[in-house]
Amino acid sequence: MSDAPAAVGALPANHALLLYATAEDFATTLVPFVQAGIEADEGIVAVALPSNLGALQESLGPTPSSVRFVPAGDWYARPPDTLGRWVSFALDQLAVGRPRVRIIGEVVWPEDPALQWEMRRFESAATVAFDALDSLVVCPYATNRYPDAVIDAARSTHPVVIERGVASVSSARLVEQSWPTLLVPGQAESRSFQPFDVLAAAAFVEGQARLARVAERPVQALVAATSEVVANAYTHAGSPVEVSAWAEDYSFVCQIEDEGAGIDDPTIGYHPPYRGDERWGLWLARRLSDMIEVGRGERGTAIRLRASRQLTPFGRKV
Repeated sequence: MSDAPAAVGALPANHALLLYATAEDFATTLVPFVQAGIEADEGIVAVALPSNLGALQESLGPTPSSVRFVPAGDWYARPPDTLGRWVSFALDQLAVGRPRVRIIGEVVWPEDPALQWEMRRFESAATVAFDALDSLVVCPYATNRYPDAVIDAARSTHPVVIERGVASVSSARLVEQSWPTLLVPGQAESRSFQPFDVLAAAAFVEGQARLARVAERPVQALVAATSEVVANAYTHAGSPVEVSAWAEDYSFVCQIEDEGAGIDDPTIGYHPPYRGDERWGLWLARRLSDMIEVGRGERGTAIRLRASRQLTPFGRKV
């Protein structure tokens, strides 16, 4: 472990994957990372499993009050909420004069393979978001907790991989560029709406959600998310939209399709606009929905929203 302080204290890129096996490995590797930040008076937050936080704090000893330790269960929610918290922390620390921010973020992956696609894109978005903020981020993954497919996905979205205390530059594709094909199933109810008929489109989704017996809070959130997506479609594509809705075993799904050429930023909606630009719509929609998928449908650009009928994707009751 003699290489750990030099390798992990000063990372060669801003978003690193840490592969570890035990809480002791976690702490031993990350102590130099935190100490380097303390010495430089940087903003520091560690979000991880409680056992890992305890090991890290014990190894560090007394730390300044500016260093935050947060259990992962208190921090993680849906991907845009989580990334929004990180971005807000970074901006707040920079605003009070910190020269840079260091983040330890132990991501909690869902078991559902369909939702793991969302987490992979979330990790890609984090690289782009924190590059703009000049922050150093380490994402620990327990090799004995996740299957190989999850570890491989993590390797593909982080430009640096830390193994056995040594950091190396990876060949990661920082952002997944290809969009999935999102086809509407045969049991869906579909309606076409003319430009700027946002209220009618939202009312259609609300009615279908109530027929599917979605609880009141997710219904209202989904209606608001639908309004944002439909308004975006009209603004950027200028075409009528096709809105489809259907129920699955645990989710209610609606899909909005327009005739546009597509979205050129795969990270859109994962973090709030930094300078008050025009990218609020999908960020708000991501925060309001249990999950958003962006892809290509039969007409053009397709955005699929999900609302849980029982539990949210990450296991909390509605």
